[in-house]
Amino acid sequence: MFCFSNFTPLLKLIKMRNILLIITLLWLFTPIDSIAQQGKGYVDVKGRVKDKKQNLGDAVLVLYEGPAQTASAKTISDGRFNFKLNLNTQYTLHVSKDGYVTKKVLFDTKAPDKDMIYPYSFTVELFQTFEGVDPNVLKDPVTKIKYSGELGDFDFDAAYTESMKKEIDKIVAQVENARKNTYGQLIAKADQLFNAGNYEDAIKWYEKAIDADPYDDYPDRKIMEAEKLMSQGNANEIQYKKLIAAGDNAFNTASYAVAKDSYSKALKIKPAEKYPADKIAEIDKILAGQKTEDSYKAAIAKGDAAFNLKKYTEAKNAYNEALSIKANEAYPKQKISEIDQLLADAEAKKKAEEEAKAKEDAYKTAIAKGDAAFNIKKWDEAKAGYNEALKVKPGEKYPTDKLAAIAAQEKADAEAKAKEDAYKTAIAKGDAAFGTQKYAEAKNAYNEALGLKPAEAYPKQKISEIDKLLADAEAKKKAEEEAKAKDDAYKAAIAKGDAAFNTKKWEDAKAGYNEALKVKPGEKYPTDKLAAIAAQEKAELDAKAKEDAYKAAIAKGDAAFN
Repeated sequence: MFCFSNFTPLLKLIKMRNILLIITLLWLFTPIDSIAQQGKGYVDVKGRVKDKKQNLGDAVLVLYEGPAQTASAKTISDGRFNFKLNLNTQYTLHVSKDGYVTKKVLFDTKAPDKDMIYPYSFTVELFQTFEGVDPNVLKDPVTKIKYSGELGDFDFDAAYTESMKKEIDKIVAQVENARKNTYGQLIAKADQLFNAGNYEDAIKWYEKAIDADPYDDYPDRKIMEAEKLMSQGNANEIQYKKLIAAGDNAFNTASYAVAKDSYSKALKIKPAEKYPADKIAEIDKILAGQKTEDSYKAAIAKGDAAFNLKKYTEAKNAYNEALSIKANEAYPKQKISEIDQLLADAEAKKKAEEEAKAKEDAYKTAIAKGDAAFNIKKWDEAKAGYNEALKVKPGEKYPTDKLAAIAAQEKADAEAKAKEDAYKTAIAKGDAAFGTQKYAEAKNAYNEALGLKPAEAYPKQKISEIDKLLADAEAKKKAEEEAKAKDDAYKAAIAKGDAAFNTKKWEDAKAGYNEALKVKPGEKYPTDKLAAIAAQEKAELDAKAKEDAYKAAIAKGDAAFN
């Protein structure tokens, strides 16, 4: 079963503005059996075809299985229908009626229980078509009905229905626009006939408009008005003729007031009639001729009195009244020109005074704005105020002087800011270099900062700190260099001693080791090597003395032997 309240987006699919698929218990009318049953089960479809609240009889229902038509029928007067569909089959139901857009509904009757009778009820709402509406938008089914395992019954396919939403919206918009256009054209035609007094034809067109929009009461009201006017027409004609005859009689006897009254009443009955209007104009001309001179003099006297009291507007109205009576008279024209000049002078004076006051007020307001901003050092707002004042009074000294003062202050502020920015930049540069132990670069930056702000303690402190660090570093470097030089000299002397020692050049070796001891007094290695050399030299002397004694003994023996 399907209930429109459970799926709001579907509401636009079946109706001109909304889809209406609702669960309704319907009795059996105009039944259609699709084809021979295969088993006991089927889908028992009951429904109704409507146009808004009106049931549509004689709507044509054609059932298709694939491309083949299997059944057709028409709804009875209350729009009801009923048909039975085989299970496990796909059907398309076409619902149509002359003057309406055809709609299609797809039924997929696949179901798990082939012996089950599945009831399904719904309402198809058709809407009238109009010129400009493309019915091909609804070439596809507006919804699909299929078995829902979740519900255990047949229900609409929500996903498919949602996919058709844009197409439905499109034709709904077309229909609505076309209906409004058609209704407007019908009303315009009916109103034209009504205003022309053609009430009978107007009623016919208002009735056509009701067919296009039965909810607007305007055409109903106009039909009632037209019928009332048609019934009044005959009585008005008789009364009109009586009033014309009475007017003519009075006119002929020079009773112009009576005649004018009769003609005026006749003209109210037939406002478009020329004759009573012409007679009234003729009477007015006659009466005007009688009153012209007296009226002219009265208007001139009224104008002169007002002029002498300087009530110029009242005087001008009176002189214009006199001119309307005697258009060629020079006197009222002269007085009007005089009044226009006086009024123009007065207006010019008033305007000049107002402009001067407005200018002064604007100047004072601008100055006050500038001064207020100046006092709290909001220079841009102050400049705006003083420049505004100069637009009102160009060249005025006070705002000019204030702008000069602001310019000087802004320059000083800019220089101070530039100096401060440069100082901060130098400090930041020094700090960055200090942090990476680039002390010379840091010292230059701090000196740059001191050049900008000599009284500042921070760069002085950092320079002192750098000087100490540099001095310490230099002392350390010097000590390291001296230690290295000493070590290098020691190693060179040892190398010299060792080289000579290895070749038994004892004097050279002793010289090297003694040189090493001069660099590092008391060092064990050269001391040991010198001791070794002394022992070696003693051994060599002992061996030489022994050799010399041996040789002397041999020589002595040889000499004695000989």
